[in-house]
Amino acid sequence: LVGKMRGGPAKAAILASGLTGLISGSSVANTVTTGTFTIPIMKKSGLPAVKAGAVEVAASVNGQIMPPIMGAAAFVMAELLGISYFTVITHAFLPAVISYIALFYISHLESVKLNIRGLPESEIPPLGKTFLSGIHYLIPIFILVYLLLIERWTAASAVFYSILSLMVIILVREVLAAKKKNLSPFGGLKFGINEIIAGLEKGAINMINVAIAIATAGIIVGAVASTGLSNNLIVIVEAISGGNVIILLALTAVLCIILGMGLPTTANYLVVAALMAHVVVEVGAASGYVFPLIAVHLYVFYFGLMADVTPPVGLASYAAAAISRA
Repeated sequence: LVGKMRGGPAKAAILASGLTGLISGSSVANTVTTGTFTIPIMKKSGLPAVKAGAVEVAASVNGQIMPPIMGAAAFVMAELLGISYFTVITHAFLPAVISYIALFYISHLESVKLNIRGLPESEIPPLGKTFLSGIHYLIPIFILVYLLLIERWTAASAVFYSILSLMVIILVREVLAAKKKNLSPFGGLKFGINEIIAGLEKGAINMINVAIAIATAGIIVGAVASTGLSNNLIVIVEAISGGNVIILLALTAVLCIILGMGLPTTANYLVVAALMAHVVVEVGAASGYVFPLIAVHLYVFYFGLMADVTPPVGLASYAAAAISRA
């Protein structure tokens, strides 16, 4: 799709990470998954290792703000704010698109500066054939979005049936693959079942880490609510910012980055939203500014994600550095 363009490998990496971000709940996992093959291609095209890793990290982190999944934060945000899931992704969609347009533009400028051309025709797979070979993997996403937006099902029910559809797709794919190789369909079915079991096991292991992090975040939320810490934060932030909105937002961004270090996307959002969202709204109101609560939540969510690229933790940056050997 973009391989022939100037700086095509970098643009392909941005596009791949953005699409992976639709379903991924971790910017680090996104970096490792897509960066394994996009970073070497970018380096081969002439992009320095440092910049190849930086492009991958930026695209992977921004993937967490891309609807419809947003690292599961979209569902949590809707629950916290008492609004519909559709309202959340409507507000999140435009900023996410703008961020990827900006990444495309920056990668193009870097490619022009370094005189990086697109990939040769021989190295680019045919678009139609490649797209059709994997189009069935989009079905669960379409089902998820349809059930959430059109049928207005609960998040749990929509996710359950989208996962169920993915299982069916895996089984059908393996049976057809076995028949194509003149093997027993039952062998393909058995392989598909084993693949599903392995996927469920891996998903359960990943969810244990997320559950622990969210439980810990819940303790923080409870502590903030019971001790009145947010009121003290309001006083502190208001005193430091002196009513200046720019200073207020900058200070909030710094605090979000610090609080978000080392946490998964959803737990990250819960912590920073519990501590800072109410503070920004109250201090902004005291200064004569009206900040929509959902805008503040998206703001703290985004800067909480920036912890994955910000020293000293910067887990996504470490992952990209290891792959690019920068």
